Amino acid sequence: MIQGDNKKAKKENRQFGYMLFLHTYGRDIKWNPHIHSLICEGYFDKFNKYHKYEYFPYIKLRKSFMFELHKSMKKYIKYYKSEYEYSKFCKLIKWLEKKYPQGYYAYGPKINKKYDHHLSVKQLTNYIARYASHPAIAESRILELDLSNHMVKYYYDPHEDDVLDEDDPNRLGRQYVYESVFKFMKKLVRHIPNKGFHNIRYYGFYSKRSTIDTSSIHPLYSTCELKKIKQNINWNKKMKLTYGYEPLLCSCGKRMEICYNFCFFPPPKGPKQLSIDDFDEEGNLYA
Repeated sequence: MIQGDNKKAKKENRQFGYMLFLHTYGRDIKWNPHIHSLICEGYFDKFNKYHKYEYFPYIKLRKSFMFELHKSMKKYIKYYKSEYEYSKFCKLIKWLEKKYPQGYYAYGPKINKKYDHHLSVKQLTNYIARYASHPAIAESRILELDLSNHMVKYYYDPHEDDVLDEDDPNRLGRQYVYESVFKFMKKLVRHIPNKGFHNIRYYGFYSKRSTIDTSSIHPLYSTCELKKIKQNINWNKKMKLTYGYEPLLCSCGKRMEICYNFCFFPPPKGPKQLSIDDFDEEGNLYA
């Protein structure tokens, strides 16, 4: 969409940076796969010079998204499926293009320049980092667990209310769900990605494979800040920050440690973990 048929853009060989993250769930934990895209408001040219680029026409984005999605799916179905399925899919595309003449849904609000300064960008970055990696439902939304009847109660706020005023009679309001624990678990487990599947991907000059030198751009976070953020990713730190207690601290005052000889966890890579079975009666290590 940015390159298009623009001769200047092609001559510059513009390189953008963007991140995509996939969510498979809606607020009510239903199956609703969708992609969030974060695009840098700038690009690098073939001379490794950075240029600002702040205008993204969202009307065109809707149609471009529809066209590129259909093209990609047609290519896949034509290669992997039968001619009958391919013909059926082409008819579906024509029907969809008539039903959605403005393209598929694409939401991209403009940032209020009044609050667009260094601090607000950091706050926005922190919010997006949490939002990109959050689970299908927050624990705080689970209100009640009835173990005797195997029932659970939770709530969600509908998307429809986001665009309506608080006094609008069409607002649905907070929705409460009281259902079987087994049905609730069935909804949750389908959002667990397959092993090795990456929900977040980096493209353009954000990619590790990029050869573009971005050292001229002032980083948003310093090395010390990044190091501190990475330290807090540890599950032990997360439990302490969230619930206010140290999960590995025993009531006796000592820290609990994993004994790999008496558990099912695989030992860490490195030197072999010795046990009492590795020594003879005199305390000498077996060969």
